[in-house]
Amino acid sequence: MRSEKSIQEGLQSAIRTLTEYFEPEGVGINTFDWLFDTSIYYSPFFIIGNSDDWRSQQDAKSNTGFWYVPGTLVVEFRRWEESLNLFRDVREAILTYFDGENTSRTAGGLEGVNIRRIRPVNNIDYIGPESESGEQVLPVYITQTFIFEVELF
Repeated sequence: MRSEKSIQEGLQSAIRTLTEYFEPEGVGINTFDWLFDTSIYYSPFFIIGNSDDWRSQQDAKSNTGFWYVPGTLVVEFRRWEESLNLFRDVREAILTYFDGENTSRTAGGLEGVNIRRIRPVNNIDYIGPESESGEQVLPVYITQTFIFEVELF
């Protein structure tokens, strides 16, 4: 089965193998409420969302398609250098995993699935409290959203 849900679950399973950085509870599907309800103990988080962009087509006698599945990396802010370095290292670990040989580009070993490309959607962003007085406040999280371009064949 190559549904959006199975691709999300495959990505979740794959990213959970990066135990140096992620607690199993820190990799979820559509769990954006974690940013407000979960202890930052589980940081970094990786939140896999629903695809805003997809394509289904039939070429000759075979069905093909693409899902563009977003995933948001969220790292707790501690101090600038420490937090930015951790963010960089976790992002690199994700990319290195999916650039690996064997089943890394299949979203957790799914048949008929190829992650063709992983790209950023936005620049690195910061989530934090708003200052009513206009003074600068430190962020709570550092984030960036990626798109996993998944080809079905």
